[in-house]
Amino acid sequence: MAEPIPYATPISEFGYNPPDSRARNLAMMCHLLSLCILTGIPFAHVVGPLIGWLASRNSHWYVDHQGKEALNFNLTVMFLYLLCLPLMCLAGLGVVLAVAVLIFQIVMAIVAAVQVSNGINYRYPLTLRLIS
Repeated sequence: MAEPIPYATPISEFGYNPPDSRARNLAMMCHLLSLCILTGIPFAHVVGPLIGWLASRNSHWYVDHQGKEALNFNLTVMFLYLLCLPLMCLAGLGVVLAVAVLIFQIVMAIVAAVQVSNGINYRYPLTLRLIS
């Protein structure tokens, strides 16, 4: 069985060609598009990374990998928000959890964007790998 990939691994350890600045910028854009949730548009945090990934996945393997990673994370966050909906009826517990998920999402998107802009292969923690 293969060992799991650490959350932040330098590309040179994988033996692939390192991403150039354009590939790093496109991958960073895929992560930052999850901040579309701040617009208040429902599901914008999933649609933004999906469009970014679909538009640029064929340009470099790094963009494809990081785009999938951003999309998987935002799908996981969407499921967490959907779990918070029924809890909103219970004394505001769902609201507190939804705010915690929102803060977690914003912080992790920024951390991922910074890591990816430095050429590091970033993997979000606590993420369902739905798209591989």
